[in-house]
Amino acid sequence: MLSGPGGVAVDASGNLYIADTANCVVRKVSGGIITTVARTNASCGLYFGSSGDGGPATSAQLNLPWGVAVDSGGNIYIGVPGAYNVREVLAASGTIQTVLAAGENYLYQGTESISPIREPSPYNVAVSGTSVYVPDQFYQVVWIFNGSGSIVGGAPTTTSVSNAFGSSSTIAPNTWVAIKGANLAPPGDSRIWQGSDFVGNQLPIALDGVSVTLNGENAYVYYISPTQLNILTPPDLATGSVQVQVTANGQTSTAFTVQSQTLSPSFFVFDGAHVVAAHLNGTDIGPTTLYPGLTTPAQPGEEVVLYANGFGPTSSPVVEGSETPSGMLPVMPVIQIGGVSATVLFAGLVSPGLYQFNVIVPMSPANGDNTLTALYSGQSTQNGVLLTVQ
Repeated sequence: MLSGPGGVAVDASGNLYIADTANCVVRKVSGGIITTVARTNASCGLYFGSSGDGGPATSAQLNLPWGVAVDSGGNIYIGVPGAYNVREVLAASGTIQTVLAAGENYLYQGTESISPIREPSPYNVAVSGTSVYVPDQFYQVVWIFNGSGSIVGGAPTTTSVSNAFGSSSTIAPNTWVAIKGANLAPPGDSRIWQGSDFVGNQLPIALDGVSVTLNGENAYVYYISPTQLNILTPPDLATGSVQVQVTANGQTSTAFTVQSQTLSPSFFVFDGAHVVAAHLNGTDIGPTTLYPGLTTPAQPGEEVVLYANGFGPTSSPVVEGSETPSGMLPVMPVIQIGGVSATVLFAGLVSPGLYQFNVIVPMSPANGDNTLTALYSGQSTQNGVLLTVQ
């Protein structure tokens, strides 16, 4: 038999609320008088199987109340882990409404899928002001939703920090970096920076309340979503161990440790393989099948423009947060196309974190995709990058 209180709570007047799992009710103790304030199921199943034999739970057991909390208005919140939901008993009417419901893989409000989740298992429910806090054991975060039932989000967690192109786990100053995890932005919020996010021609350090620090220094936030952020690291980021923290949903993640060095060279790529490159007329380079009608191969002997990330300091130091940085690399990189060295005419910074190389394609590459590498200061760009030549 299931018995005993699943959870208890106390309201502002000192009244006690008990989640009575044995009887599928929530009871209130006030002045020594016990009343029933909510019932989660009409017929509470007390046994496993049909005779207490340890078999599977009956459907009635899915409605057993466990967590319980009371807000300042006297509304009661009941955690029902077997049914993956939280129910609210309205103080004014006594009406019970479901404010959180979840399937195995998704969190729902009504019938709308809000965000990936697995089994919030609300054995514990807490209230602070008008916000309700529910633990999610799978993601090891706490979901927050306000008094109207709208989900605010859970504490951000980080699972990886890497060069945004090539996925090197070592980052560098003035480098585009990808942060992956959960609850990295408000549920359903996915966007890049916009003109209105720039103040005084400075790169934004926050989008919709989402910000990132590296050893306590602000990064520049370009893209946000609940599962991935893209940031530009500050130009004076120190080498060595870096503590990365994300603030989102009003909460700050625990620190994620990543290594930083002077360089983290990589090429920007369209599809994980083909380099982001352009003809001098501004049209994109790539196989005709990459973006039909938009991409065409480079030609032997043609001057092309290649774009790269993480190549380090330039002749003109990068101004912190500048929207229009520039400067030449002190030494030209060694760039090979199809294993043949190409002539490099220009190598420098042309936009926030964006390095541009103007290169003459050698006459000898084979038709089709050719490997592309850049060697700079003893470090090479990522493997598997391709430039299409015809």
